[in-house]
Parts: sequence; C-alpha cells; structure tokens
Amino acid sequence: MADIDWLPPAKLREHYVDPVAVDAQDAQRVLYLAVITGQVRSRCKGHILRLNQIGAMRDINPFSLPPDIELSVEDVRRKWGGP
Repeated sequence: MADIDWLPPAKLREHYVDPVAVDAQDAQRVLYLAVITGQVRSRCKGHILRLNQIGAMRDINPFSLPPDIELSVEDVRRKWGGP
C-alpha cells in the first residue's frame, strides 16, 4: 500500500501547488523554496533530510527537486491547502 503521507515532488506539486501557482515554473520555484527553508519536510528512503542535503542533490535547474525524494503531504496541505 502506498504511503499517502509522503509523495514525490512532481505528484505533490501537480495536486497541491499547481492549482494555486501562477504557472508550472512558479509552482516548481515556490515548492523548492518551501522545502529548502524547512516549511515542507523531505525524506529519502524513509529518512528525513536536513536542509543542506537537498541543496547538494540539485539538478541543473536551480529550482528542481530530486525525483527520488518524497515530500510531506501534511506540510504542503498546511501551507497551500488541498484535499
């Protein structure tokens, strides 16, 4: 059974951040900033990541999040609302 308390960045962004953002690029930027400022927790393989670990995992795009991490649905709902 899937862990619905944590979702990959793309899926979480699609369901919770895209509807309230100006466009997809803005959604990606605000989600990234929420993660690196500690407003949204992230984890990898079940372990909560520290803020400096996310920055070290960055892709070429300055606001991209690694696809193999998961983000807290609870934190995102608290920040942006949603189902």
